[in-house]
Amino acid sequence: MINLKEAEAINYLDRVDNTLDKFPPEKNGAGKDRILLPLRLTHAMIKIQRAYLSALSEDPGTSRDLIVCSVTSTGFPELPSWLGDIGRAFKEFDGLRQRRGEAYLPVLEQGSSVPAVEDSFDRLTQVLRRDQIITSAVGDIKIKEEVQMLRDIVRNSGSPKVYEDPNLSMLGFRYTDDPHSTWYTSVLKYIDGPEEKGKSPLLYFKQDKVKESEIGEKLSKGKFLGGLEGQDLWVHGYSHPLLKRLLTGNYSEVGLDGFYATRNELANFDNLLRVLNENSSHLLDGQGLDPTEYVSSLKDIRLRINSAITEASSQELRVLFQQVFDDEIAKLSGVTRKVAGVKAITQHRSPLRRAIGWIPGINW
Repeated sequence: MINLKEAEAINYLDRVDNTLDKFPPEKNGAGKDRILLPLRLTHAMIKIQRAYLSALSEDPGTSRDLIVCSVTSTGFPELPSWLGDIGRAFKEFDGLRQRRGEAYLPVLEQGSSVPAVEDSFDRLTQVLRRDQIITSAVGDIKIKEEVQMLRDIVRNSGSPKVYEDPNLSMLGFRYTDDPHSTWYTSVLKYIDGPEEKGKSPLLYFKQDKVKESEIGEKLSKGKFLGGLEGQDLWVHGYSHPLLKRLLTGNYSEVGLDGFYATRNELANFDNLLRVLNENSSHLLDGQGLDPTEYVSSLKDIRLRINSAITEASSQELRVLFQQVFDDEIAKLSGVTRKVAGVKAITQHRSPLRRAIGWIPGINW
């Protein structure tokens, strides 16, 4: 987690706001509108927190220590403090709304006295100007039903449910489509970066009719939105553990450059596995069989894979690469055994052996 203060915090929220702003919630049918609900709510939550911190920064009586945004591995603000700021913004908004009403009432009820009317308008103008930062953030939420949803989220009541998934490092939404009693799960991840051509921040979004416990196994249906001048960054066919690692990594400190570096390292290893698979497939199918070339190619790819594992940028990736490679070798061995007509060795173990493991020299 990183803590951003004052201008850094507001600038960060600006970047998240601008990234989400690229995906307007156009209403193209109720179904699609419902799917975009998490994006709209997240956007509103960011706008309100940004407005709240901005209002604090413009108040000379506010302690600077209050103008802080803690960013988690989801790429979004820490949920408890985020919701706390939104709750305080709503409380402020309700108070401001009352003051606006008090200032507006004389304008409506004054007689034809020009000085009195002018005084009322002057006071109303001052009130509106002072209140505009927070009131515009809340007032700009076009779908009033979603204002109530945000209030419910702050109170942790009703639908949708918003949570941080510690295993996936993503912001999660769990919500229902009432007419059909269908429950959706969505996950989002923000990866920060400089707002310049080809380097815009990224937003990952995934939505499905799945249980929260299943979301980790269904990540590949999501989309990266933005980045690389808006092009889709998806790499189809990643081995699942590599793809999951790319999506669930913590980029809060390394930002977009760190994401790209991880993506390139994973893509390189994934490509090495593809070459190994292709060589094995061609060898077993007898395609263009040249024994010397095949042996040389297999030796080369194994050396390159070994180098990629030992030279991985972190211990975490070394362990992951080794695990993925071992799984790939086991799968290729199974295919090769089948082609060779060799049955896999199945060890039947007694309950005792299953409980304590295998001990050499003892036949259970």
